Amino acid sequence: MNRKVISLTLALTLLFSLACSASEITPRRIDETSYASSLLQFVSTTAQCNAVINGKDGTTRITATVTLEKADAVSGEYRVVTSWTQTVYSDRFTLDRSVPRCTSGDYRLVVTATVYGSSGSPESVRAASYAPCF
Repeated sequence: MNRKVISLTLALTLLFSLACSASEITPRRIDETSYASSLLQFVSTTAQCNAVINGKDGTTRITATVTLEKADAVSGEYRVVTSWTQTVYSDRFTLDRSVPRCTSGDYRLVVTATVYGSSGSPESVRAASYAPCF
């Protein structure tokens, strides 16, 4: 009986975490960026953080900040757990990082980037994903 309850609980937890790993991308016209993605998943209490920004042909530089945030249990406001900032002189930015020992709660991974392309005008993009840690 206990094994069935544990198995069911783990299965529901996995299903819920997959369903809650939703992403959002700021809707607007994007001239210099072909793809912006943020993916947050938990393996036990370790946050797996992944962000990708692809510029279109002619992109010369991408400056991105990726921030892992945790929602305050009382106010619901997100507070920074850790962040990374990086500039790449190419048309592709990627970040894969792990953050161990996260405490239970709701988390958000936000990537904000400035993409510099052939038009000469910098373009800002944002993507976010959400996941709970149990």
